[in-house]
Amino acid sequence: MSVEHPSGGAQPSTRPRRFGRYVVRRAIGRGGFATVYEGFDGELDRPVAIKVAHIGRTDSSQGRAAFVKEARQLARLQHPRIVTVFDAGVEGEHRYIVSALLSGTSLLSHLKKRRPDFRETAQTVAAIADALAHAHAQGVVHRDVKPSNVILTDDRGPVLIDFGLAFRQHDAGMLTPGRAAGTPSYMSPEQISGKGHAIGARSDIYSLGVVLYRMLCGTLPFVATDKEKLYRQILEVQPEPPSHIDAEVPDVLEHICLRAMAKHRAERYETARDLADELGQFLQTGAGAETERSDMSHAVFIDESSILERGGSIASVSIDPLDVRACLQDGREALDNAHYLRARTRFETALEAVSTSDTLAAAELEIHVGLVHALLLVEGPANPMIERSISRAILLAGWEGDDESRLAALGLSAAAALSRGECDGALDIARELLAAAREQETGPLFVEAHRVAGLALSMLGDRAAGGTHLDMVIERYEPLEPGTGAATGVYDAGVVSLACLSSNFWALGQLHLSEQRLSEALALAGRIEHPPSDAFVHAAAARIRAESRDWAGARDAVEQLSRVASGHALAEWLPWSAVLDGLVTAATGDLDEGVVRVQDGLNGMRNVGADGGRTYSLLTLGRLCLAGSQIQRGLEAVDEALALCSERGHAQEHESELYRIRAALLLAQSADLEPEAEDLLVRAHEVARYQTARIHELRVVLDLAPLWVRAGRNDEARDAIDASLQWFDEGESAQELALAQALRARIDENADW
Repeated sequence: MSVEHPSGGAQPSTRPRRFGRYVVRRAIGRGGFATVYEGFDGELDRPVAIKVAHIGRTDSSQGRAAFVKEARQLARLQHPRIVTVFDAGVEGEHRYIVSALLSGTSLLSHLKKRRPDFRETAQTVAAIADALAHAHAQGVVHRDVKPSNVILTDDRGPVLIDFGLAFRQHDAGMLTPGRAAGTPSYMSPEQISGKGHAIGARSDIYSLGVVLYRMLCGTLPFVATDKEKLYRQILEVQPEPPSHIDAEVPDVLEHICLRAMAKHRAERYETARDLADELGQFLQTGAGAETERSDMSHAVFIDESSILERGGSIASVSIDPLDVRACLQDGREALDNAHYLRARTRFETALEAVSTSDTLAAAELEIHVGLVHALLLVEGPANPMIERSISRAILLAGWEGDDESRLAALGLSAAAALSRGECDGALDIARELLAAAREQETGPLFVEAHRVAGLALSMLGDRAAGGTHLDMVIERYEPLEPGTGAATGVYDAGVVSLACLSSNFWALGQLHLSEQRLSEALALAGRIEHPPSDAFVHAAAARIRAESRDWAGARDAVEQLSRVASGHALAEWLPWSAVLDGLVTAATGDLDEGVVRVQDGLNGMRNVGADGGRTYSLLTLGRLCLAGSQIQRGLEAVDEALALCSERGHAQEHESELYRIRAALLLAQSADLEPEAEDLLVRAHEVARYQTARIHELRVVLDLAPLWVRAGRNDEARDAIDASLQWFDEGESAQELALAQALRARIDENADW
């Protein structure tokens, strides 16, 4: 056996000379539970490894039983890829296990020097899978598969060691509920959750998938500086596909890796043998053969964290301070290349190193700016680190006199404010950005300032003023080359401004202009290839198509949004895709399922703090509840949204529709509530006219006019319809226009109601 855990821990104060017949030569590894010595078996004339439990670890009956169990389990496993156990015994206070001494280095040490080519990677992981298949066939689950527990021997190839956490599969139900055991970065979701009954062979397969991921990418799929954040990633976040980190990764290996790491056990390989066989098929095809990847200038190696069951906690990210600049550069490149999870990992890792070194303070400002950018995309605006990093960045920029970085931090603060629906705060930042742009005569900053102002005013319902700012963006906007990211901020100013203009024109009743701007936004997004901007425009397209009742077009936009959001782990747009998918699902026949999906998306928006989108989601839920006669639930959703609108400086673009839907819910609840409903519709009409939201105004009139006609107020109903229709150009087509014209004709004919 060979162990490379130089982490220290309790150990004998002096080196023992022998254990039974085995002479001790030197210590070769130490961990929190045991020390491993190189020894010699004089009777059989062979070197051995002696694993000796630290004094105190086996003093209890439970500790002794665990140590004996490990020896028995290892002795039961006879496989060339599993370390062979020769003996076990007691020497004074010490308990020990004797096994074969392996000549070689750990896979962890190997990976710190170089990433293997794809063939070597497949061969190594297939060998470990073969070893696990044998262990699982004997009913033994390893529970701690990771690179440091694989020895690359000189003569036998990869060998799996350290079955200290292993258990018999039929004992799974006896594991302590809620108690996580393993190495956090490699633990499966069911291990993280402490679901003892669910831990089994497929848990080892998940851990091996993480090993494969690290060999393919040079980094772990999930890295964090505290265990809660790491656990949440493992439980909820999809790993970034390996090909997003290294475009050369073969599709087959990526598929194998992601299937092994599936969140749900049923979606992983059924057995380790199946995993080994699929890797064997890859090797037989010759795909990816001998592609050496020795350039590791930007690779970041994270030390494996301690085992939680043995009293440790997740280790801090470890990185040589000299590598911070390389890590920072890799983070910037990851942002430009839309590898947002990787960017977050790189910036978090660099920040951890900076926080412990006075010599790296100059890099801290840039790290904070990059980290906020990544966190906004993959965590959402509710992440508390965002505000802390923004404040720290602005403070550092003031100390350093770095106005460019200060303005970049302000732009990110505006992006967070817009996501939270805090429009007044975004407007304040826009004014500061605009003043700086005028002083410095900086084109990109000017564009970003007007984009922020245009979006904030549009969200407040002042679409005309918002449109003026957005038009100024389009006049000054210069698109970047594909794949280079946004010029400033989180989104591309041109794409977002065109998409917002399209939404504004639709609400203003200028339907042809809305379609024109939407087509331009989609075309521009297709050219610049910037995923967050793609998500923004596809969400806008889905909303506009849905409002126009073009359900086929809405479905296509939702599918595009879902693909982009899930492919790049965009925290805010994943719940948006759920809400819009629910809306389309309900409209195309499955109302109950649609409500469920909208509710899921709404919950997601609450989790990430996207209150700007929460208002629309609540409005959508209210509409579907009205259609499904879930009156009380619908009223609760609409009232929650109206409460958001009433907050000072919060988004109010949906206020008129919310009043209208609330009135409809009251009418559906009881005819006795008609007076209250009419008051709400009058309020909705006033808001729509104030916001010049002509399409919303027309919708309100379509609900209000029948009430007036039934009350004998035909002239008022006729005048209201005429006043709304006058804003629409001849030739515009919308269902609302046709309904209004039909309603007007019925009033003129004095038809019965």
